[in-house]
Amino acid sequence: MEYRLRCADGSLAWVIDIGQPRFASDGGLLGYVGIALDITERRKAEQERLLAQKQIHHMARHDSLTGLPNRQFLREEFDRLSEKIAPGTKIAILCLVLDNLKATNDAYGRTTGDLLLRGVAERLRKCVKHADMLCRFGGDEFVVLRTGTTGSNEARNLAQHFISALEVTYELAGTQVDLGVIVGGVTGRVADQSLDELIQAADIALEQAKAGGRGSYVEYEPGMDADLQTKQQMKVSLRRALANRELEVHYQPLVNLPTGGVTTCEALVRWTHAELGPISPANFIPIAEEMGLISPLGDWVLRQACKEATQWPSHLSVAVNLSPLQFRNARLACDVREILGETGLDPSRLQLEVTESVFLEGSDNKAYGKVSSWVVRSAPARQKTGFRYRTTTVL
Repeated sequence: MEYRLRCADGSLAWVIDIGQPRFASDGGLLGYVGIALDITERRKAEQERLLAQKQIHHMARHDSLTGLPNRQFLREEFDRLSEKIAPGTKIAILCLVLDNLKATNDAYGRTTGDLLLRGVAERLRKCVKHADMLCRFGGDEFVVLRTGTTGSNEARNLAQHFISALEVTYELAGTQVDLGVIVGGVTGRVADQSLDELIQAADIALEQAKAGGRGSYVEYEPGMDADLQTKQQMKVSLRRALANRELEVHYQPLVNLPTGGVTTCEALVRWTHAELGPISPANFIPIAEEMGLISPLGDWVLRQACKEATQWPSHLSVAVNLSPLQFRNARLACDVREILGETGLDPSRLQLEVTESVFLEGSDNKAYGKVSSWVVRSAPARQKTGFRYRTTTVL
């Protein structure tokens, strides 16, 4: 038998009695013979082991930075709720991704980024109900599960509440930080779909919402997954096409109206898919930017254009479009110099076309200062999506 005794100094000690009964020859009980052992240290070690197990269990199911539950916790709680709540109860799952968190980490450091994530978690806690499950899946992604929702309108209103709360400027250790958020959601009924299926649907909606930029919310609709699958297939095909040189460069002549002579040819990248046929640059260029392929694609187009331009009459220039994302590459200036050196094209015959956003945000672009120093002539050319500037370069 184990029990506690209070010692003379007032402390408590755990004791275990171990003994055996002793009987007389006639079978009568004489008493017990045994010992009492102090097992205080053993009980203390057992309590520490149980506490450690609880801590390990908690750590495996919670995010260490924000203290929020993680994916494993959500999965276990969802299984428990599915057995507890009435069949047919409506639920909503919202997936939130923070916009520009990486830029904050790069600009102010990981410590400020961690403070920002804690601030986001605290604001989200104030937005949800007690019965809601708020989780962090890692990185910049948070997930909210609400049971007993009335449907799409409530999910949309909740998403807008999150967006409004999170986009208010953060004051972090004397630094003001602005942050955007994008939300994808799905509504359904308990027992109709598994948690993984619901989260996948919300993620698909989130991918659609990213096209709208920060502050956007999209709810999953049937058919969205087909669009995403098509996009994923196009990503694979585009990477293969770039590796196998399946892209082509076409040229659009620019005519001097007073003289009627061609002065410049604009290089335009074109892609003819083996199964889908011609694919518009409006479709595959954003995918290249999203995949991080815009720099190698831009270098390839620039190299091809400069190489072919060396075969033209010397009075013809070649104009090549640059994506604003290419200006985030610190090697852009070196890459252009190297390509001009490889091809032997006179730099004065190369025109780089950029959007006005590159000039407006020049101070934030790594390569802007180097490239802008080349410019000796700049003229706006109106496009469907805004002004583009043709800049003649010298090295």
